[in-house]
Amino acid sequence: MLFEIKSRWVSNVLFKIETESFKMAVEAAVKSGVNLSGADLSGADLYRANLSRADLYRANLSGADLSGADLSRANLYGTNLSGADLYGADLSGADLSRADLSRVNLYGTNLSRANLSGANLSGADLSRAKGIKDIIQIGPIGSRKSYLIAIKNDKDEIKITAGCWTGTLEEFKKRVKEVHKNNDHAKHYKLACELIKARFKK
Repeated sequence: MLFEIKSRWVSNVLFKIETESFKMAVEAAVKSGVNLSGADLSGADLYRANLSRADLYRANLSGADLSGADLSRANLYGTNLSGADLYGADLSGADLSRADLSRVNLYGTNLSRANLSGANLSGADLSRAKGIKDIIQIGPIGSRKSYLIAIKNDKDEIKITAGCWTGTLEEFKKRVKEVHKNNDHAKHYKLACELIKARFKK
């Protein structure tokens, strides 16, 4: 059977192949090194698919079943994963910058070394996620009205992400002081830092 992977933006075909399932078509595209940026994979059944190192930049994977899938070191920058099922998936080393992870099931996923800068995690289930002990998202906040994400990893290190900036809690405080001095944004960030410290206190 012929399966086609189309762009979410225009109607052009990114990849097509004669195979047994859409999942196998996607795996074949990834294995062949096909650029799937902007691909429309919404609602796709990709259970336990091997998508390691896949280039899914700004693709649409909303509502897709990715439970048990291997997405290690995949490029998922700006990808729409809202409502997707990633139960037990491997996202180690994946770039999830600015991805929409709202209402995503991330139970038991491996998020070790994953980049979550600017990601939307509202309503996401991060229970038992590997590589993360705790996470808190605050916002919209600051001059850009973006989200502040604080992650306590399995080494008890606290990493802060604000927009495209990432660093430690102390580095973030220093950055805020340099950029905002003592304006209202600085005061709001100071309160956010106190909340983060209280939340992550051992």
